Amino acid sequence: MNDPEGSSTTVLEVKEPRKRHESSTILSQEDIIRIIESASTYKLQVILTFIYVTGARLSETINIKIEDIEVNRNQIRINKGKGNKDRIILVPPLLIRLLREYYLKERPVKYLFNSFEKGRKYSPRSIQRAVFESKKKAHILKKGSVHTLRNCYATHHLEGGTDLVFLQEQMGHKNIKTTIRYIGLCVERQRFINHPIQSMQIKYRV
Repeated sequence: MNDPEGSSTTVLEVKEPRKRHESSTILSQEDIIRIIESASTYKLQVILTFIYVTGARLSETINIKIEDIEVNRNQIRINKGKGNKDRIILVPPLLIRLLREYYLKERPVKYLFNSFEKGRKYSPRSIQRAVFESKKKAHILKKGSVHTLRNCYATHHLEGGTDLVFLQEQMGHKNIKTTIRYIGLCVERQRFINHPIQSMQIKYRV
């Protein structure tokens, strides 16, 4: 039997478990709230909320333009995401309302999230630093980065019963196997089937 590295091993050999990587860190919803509330500015609070609610990558987030927000459809266009592919992310009305308020307050130009200079995109390094500082301020000891918010988006959705194929499309995964990996990170995976019979009123003979 060959292992992934190409070396020969027997079935009885026990491999050392992989070390838990920072990218597999999952925070609770309460931790997410504390991180967002601990962000140093209103704009950073909105940015971190945006990443968690959409599951967008950091590179995708800073490249979002104002016209990419489709307010009436509750969706956001991701142009030229990973793999140079476009996709549509469906978002809850709550995020649309927040972005409306943000727009009226910040008046961004071209990009949704401007740097100090209007018309220029926000620095990804500044957002990474904001997560680190917010975690520290919120006394969250777990490792984590901006990408952790994307991980949490996926696992919290799966814990809530979101369809795997839908989640794959939302996250822009080329292969569903990438999405399936998040199942192993779920803490409170649903243990029941949300079957249509639950809402059907059937009269049985007694």
